Amino acid sequence: MSDTPRPSFAERLAASQAEGGMHHQFSKMVGKWAGQAKTYFEPNVCGDDSPIEGEFRIEIGGHFLFHEYSGPHCGQTMHGLEIIGHNLDLGGLQMSWVNNCHTMSQIMQFEGEMPSLPNPFGLSNTFKHNPDHPEWGWRVVYDLKSPDQLSIQHFIIPPAGEGDECLAIDIDYRRQA
Repeated sequence: MSDTPRPSFAERLAASQAEGGMHHQFSKMVGKWAGQAKTYFEPNVCGDDSPIEGEFRIEIGGHFLFHEYSGPHCGQTMHGLEIIGHNLDLGGLQMSWVNNCHTMSQIMQFEGEMPSLPNPFGLSNTFKHNPDHPEWGWRVVYDLKSPDQLSIQHFIIPPAGEGDECLAIDIDYRRQA
């Protein structure tokens, strides 16, 4: 055990908010975005291609990145919220995701490893959509391609032996403000 005292939470947050930190990476996504959201119900078959508008903002004292979005989806209005955080105590990334079209009544929880910034970052989870069926996996990758272009891709991971991971949602955002 080291004799060096652990930095305070405020010091760790400040370091993460500084250039090169994860919270700094989050801050680059803040703003209003618009683009297209493609949803794939079968591998390589786009079943819905609709406009989407979203806003990223830093909330709760600078601790979390909120992504709130909406748009038409399969004949209804889709609304969703992602809350993304960098766990400064344990390391890694965490996210909660709710969406009236994709997660229905589930609050999906995700975890991810810290990326080598400024590379894309991803989070994953497992979930059940039916108590009598095996768990599936879900992976989300955020890629800030430029200050004005953001890609968010969701991949579905079938249970072992039931197929390969495939693209489920592909959001191509352009910064509006």
